[in-house]
Amino acid sequence: MEQLSGINLEQYKTQAKDLLKQCSQDPSTAYPRFQKYHPRFSSITESVKLSDALLVIAREYDFPSWAKFKQYLLFQNAVKALDDGDLVQLESLITRNPWLKRCQCTRGQWYETGYFAGATLLNHVAGNPIRNTLPLNIVQVTSLLLRLGAEDLPPGRTIELLLTSRQASEAGVALPLIDLILSQLPNNINLNDPETLTPCLLNHAPKTAESLINRGTKMDIRHAVALGKMQIVTSLLNQQNHSAKQPGVIPLPQDPSLKAKLINEAFLWACRLGKADMVPLFLNYGIDLTNQGNSGQTALHWAVIIGQIETVKLLLRWHAPLEEVNIYGGTVLGQAVWGAIHEPKPYSLEIISMILSAGANLESIDYPTSIVPIDDCIRRHLKIIE
Repeated sequence: MEQLSGINLEQYKTQAKDLLKQCSQDPSTAYPRFQKYHPRFSSITESVKLSDALLVIAREYDFPSWAKFKQYLLFQNAVKALDDGDLVQLESLITRNPWLKRCQCTRGQWYETGYFAGATLLNHVAGNPIRNTLPLNIVQVTSLLLRLGAEDLPPGRTIELLLTSRQASEAGVALPLIDLILSQLPNNINLNDPETLTPCLLNHAPKTAESLINRGTKMDIRHAVALGKMQIVTSLLNQQNHSAKQPGVIPLPQDPSLKAKLINEAFLWACRLGKADMVPLFLNYGIDLTNQGNSGQTALHWAVIIGQIETVKLLLRWHAPLEEVNIYGGTVLGQAVWGAIHEPKPYSLEIISMILSAGANLESIDYPTSIVPIDDCIRRHLKIIE
């Protein structure tokens, strides 16, 4: 019997033994389960063994075999040991089950779709997605995994997860973990590349970005916006690009089109990230409020999507266009209504009301929406203007 933390493998073996007993004590209850889940049993006259009962249990949990079910349970126990920072248990599990080093889980909420699908044990050290609190000894846990030969699949995935990890950023462990992984596994990442800052800042990991900057990675105007560095942004927009005055900052491009593109991108970041204090700098600069950059969203679309109400107020005061269509074919009002239905934020209804009051065309959305709070909000607006 394997001594496991978390899920106890023996409980499922006990279920199988109980099912085997039922075959003689209560066959009318037991045999239908065999007929449903065991490919060999077509009648209740078949004799059954423990291995048959184990297969039934596994298939009732939607696994093709007992071996696959057992592997899944052992992987989940290794994850729990990692999450608990239990170095002894984690090493024991991997030593007795070496396949855990390269196992990619494809079952369960976190592992089936999205950027964490098919995660290995090493992928879990980033705390991204947030499943629980990172253990205080996560660096030691990672060191153990690397020493035991844990694999990063696909190569570089764990570092990508660390750069975009809010938990690792707030705990101040992202760079120590990245350094540790880079010392053990081959990787082409260049931490001095300014674009390394971008995923950090667009995924709520600013402390990781700050750590990179402190180690020599240079920032451009977008990164300065995201970090709230007002003086740097002001200086760049005023074309005070003297490197002696701004160490660690990349000057704006000399090419007019590249310069305009980067400034517009920085403005979109300000609206997306809720940097309302930065927005007037760009508005006074003469930014094009219809520009969607590479994102396919105007500044107002972004502010509405994220629910940045102060930014929405600012943009509406500057008469940001309401009927521009984004990459998904939606106007600002359409985006606000969609967001209120599918990704509601604290100010979703208030933002809808503000956009309507600014003159948005109600015909750009399907109304009524059949969502009572949204329809009530629209009706109140219609009643006001009657």
